[in-house]
Amino acid sequence: MGDIVVVYYKEEIKNLKLGKTAVALGGFDSLHIGHIKILEAAVSYARKHGLTSAVYLFKSPFKSGKSVNSFEKRLEILEELGIDAVLADEFTPEIMNLSAEEFFEEYICRKFGAEYVGAGYNYTFGANGAGTAEKLAEMCRERGIECRIQPRVRLTHTASSTYIMRLVSEGRIDEANEYLGRPFSIGGKVVHGSGLGRKIGFPTANIEIPLDRICPKSGVYVSSVNIDRKEYRAITNIGSKPTVDEGVMNIETNIFDYSGNLYGKMLEIGFRKFIRGIEKFESVEALSRQLARDREYANKYFDGLKTDCK
Repeated sequence: MGDIVVVYYKEEIKNLKLGKTAVALGGFDSLHIGHIKILEAAVSYARKHGLTSAVYLFKSPFKSGKSVNSFEKRLEILEELGIDAVLADEFTPEIMNLSAEEFFEEYICRKFGAEYVGAGYNYTFGANGAGTAEKLAEMCRERGIECRIQPRVRLTHTASSTYIMRLVSEGRIDEANEYLGRPFSIGGKVVHGSGLGRKIGFPTANIEIPLDRICPKSGVYVSSVNIDRKEYRAITNIGSKPTVDEGVMNIETNIFDYSGNLYGKMLEIGFRKFIRGIEKFESVEALSRQLARDREYANKYFDGLKTDCK
């Protein structure tokens, strides 16, 4: 498979006319296990029938607020799943006011040339959400288009972006990861910190907390970091550092068995499990002892998974 093709925004999509596609429709913010089923089915159908697998989504969430994944992360996951093209539109008043019938004819039939359409059970389209998943399936039948509506996917709770954001914000990372099918992650550029970690034998890579992303609650987490295609064990602190009276919120990661200059590089932290909350220790030495215990906990966690992490 070649590099994924991304078509941006209304001017490019306005004049778009693809060949024959298997298209998946949805928000695909969190790309949870339910979303993955929709996308895998579209890719499978496309490969079997010689079609282009495509995803139509909006770059930004409908509602203002934080998202589970950055747009770049969504593209990365979609490419890994084998999607050929991503059609990333703007949620403009023009689109918002299209009727369900207009959207179906203009987009699914004319622009996308869809021979297969996949969507989730709760997918809506058209003005005021008048088009439901059931209506989509009916329209497809009338036009001879194959359609697959993915039913609700449930573990202890229905898989949804809203529920995953709740789990992440509560620090229930291991549960969130079950719904995502992968570790929840946050990426950012490595910036200079205070240098305390290095002084006490626990050097850290620091990234800024992204304003548009949901962030785990303050605390220390078992984590992993991919550097040059190798995955390293790590522990990550989110929050301030009360022991040394630093009130600035940031994300700092102690990467096991790695030495190298990461300043200015993009780093992605995969969160695995909450260890403990932020504490104020009586001394820097006491903090160092606790960090050693945190590292031991993380190593036992990874050993239990029989992971390939270094």
